Amino acid sequence: MQRDLVESVNKFGSKWAINAEKWKPDKEEFEFYVNQVQPDEQARIKKFRFEIDRKRALCGRLLIRHLVSLLFSIPSGEVKLGRTEKKKPILLSPQLPRDRGELFEFNISHHGEWVVLVWSHTSVVGVDVMDYSKPRGSKSVESFFDTMKSSFTDDEWLTIKAEDEEEKRLKEFYRHWSLKESYIKAIGLGLGFELRRGSFFYPDAKSKLYAQVKIDGVLDHDWHFVLTELDDNHCVSTATRDKRKYFLINKYKQQHFYMRFVFHSQYRQLVFPRT
Repeated sequence: MQRDLVESVNKFGSKWAINAEKWKPDKEEFEFYVNQVQPDEQARIKKFRFEIDRKRALCGRLLIRHLVSLLFSIPSGEVKLGRTEKKKPILLSPQLPRDRGELFEFNISHHGEWVVLVWSHTSVVGVDVMDYSKPRGSKSVESFFDTMKSSFTDDEWLTIKAEDEEEKRLKEFYRHWSLKESYIKAIGLGLGFELRRGSFFYPDAKSKLYAQVKIDGVLDHDWHFVLTELDDNHCVSTATRDKRKYFLINKYKQQHFYMRFVFHSQYRQLVFPRT
């Protein structure tokens, strides 16, 4: 299985993005890779009705296993994954030495054509990728916004609807949704977090390269968010938490530009070994 893997790496961690739509396996190849993951994962993957959903789910699990295998120098077959009560994916094996305070945080997201994995040794992380496609079942973008009214604060809606074209308003909607999802996935609460509690905004409204959040109306200085566009139809939000506020803002601003360069210019072949 050879894939175009887009990668951004710094000393804190890494982001991988893979286009699952471009993978065209035959039945034998797909079954081979399904058998490389845990039985519970196999069952979950096979429940999906559509092929693209099965491919995205499988690519996500393979990426996590490949990452852990590289970082800890173990065969991917020895990697054991689990989930918290709120369904956040976690690493069960290998276990990190607690007395050394080692940290390994990762998060996965898939939507549209893409699967994105982010990991860090220094920070809690969350990631969410969104497809900009028009919502199904809605007569118009505005009617869709009406159904989602309770998901955003008044300030967020002002930002979303400030765009002068419908397509741009929808794009801004998805960017804000991606920000919320990346935060919720990072804290691991899932549906336990009320969406309007978090209000996201751009410190630099022109570039919109990164975002910050107010929780219950109070700015949370520990959380930082980077936005990247994988292509014309997909965006990614990455959430990180660290108290080194100013250092990290600068770091992630630089990292964002690097990610844009990598996403658009450099592709690396990833091979999941058939061993």
